[in-house]
Amino acid sequence: MRTRLWAGMALALVLTALTAVQALAQGFDFSLSWGNIKSAFRDTSNLLISWSLYRVTLETSTGAGNLHLNAITLETVDWHPDLDLFTPTTGFRYDDYLNGTSGDYTLGDAIAPGSRWEFNAAFRYGSVAPDVADGVYSANLNLYGGDSAEANDLLASFNIALHVAQKLDVTADMTVAPGEILPGQTAQVTMTVTNNMTENFVSTTWYASSMVNEQGNSLRLVQFDGNWFGQFIAPGDSRTDLHSTWRASDTQALGIYEGTHGVVGGLYSGDFHFISGNPVRIAVVPGPGALLVMGAGLLCGVPAVLRGRRSVKQQA
Repeated sequence: MRTRLWAGMALALVLTALTAVQALAQGFDFSLSWGNIKSAFRDTSNLLISWSLYRVTLETSTGAGNLHLNAITLETVDWHPDLDLFTPTTGFRYDDYLNGTSGDYTLGDAIAPGSRWEFNAAFRYGSVAPDVADGVYSANLNLYGGDSAEANDLLASFNIALHVAQKLDVTADMTVAPGEILPGQTAQVTMTVTNNMTENFVSTTWYASSMVNEQGNSLRLVQFDGNWFGQFIAPGDSRTDLHSTWRASDTQALGIYEGTHGVVGGLYSGDFHFISGNPVRIAVVPGPGALLVMGAGLLCGVPAVLRGRRSVKQQA
């Protein structure tokens, strides 16, 4: 069964510029989004998705010339060869927040002025190799280019770090009220996140999968509720807040609808580790009116049968 994931609202863009070699007055500016340090774990068995993403924001000023981003490289400083942190080799997917668009960029192409892009300049997925010890590893993320596809100017350089630990020991417990709804009604999910570690946990956002029944019918996600942006939970503490609201249509198929929801976060702001909660189940049941119609139909049938039997007896 195909499952769809939704991020919990649009992420607020937090820019943390560590090193910008060129200023926006010169036509462009690069900055790190969501900070320079991320976390990664050897044991990801409790995570639906485990990403370590170093997002870069590029702003190009209106009226400036075209910019060409030609190469993105990683210069390791204190590193481990099995950390598997990658940079784009041919291109990347970007979100243009200034113009409200997204697209695919090929390294070397011209970037028009008047844009504000955010993209993954370095990334890794999944669990860390068992031979990588706990610790913080560092590298320099370098971006090269200029006014042509052949330019090799250093456009920006950022010092980044990856914090490796055994496990993101955080749980998400989901509850729903009411557990049974009629067609046309809604149910609301609440989430409690508990930090079982000795380090702080910080949420980035929250997510929901589709709510489907055995036949593949879906409930509608009305909205994400509560606030799970940048919420710090101290070691041993928990936080409870609303999560999402779901609606059955007026003609919703009856049955049990199930989905897996949770929270996204890690040891640092901007971490993208998806922590799954317990399955959420919502039953769509027939309304009292439907039961009355069914009962009336049954009662109407009984006298007809009895009359038929009496008629046979009278004829005999």
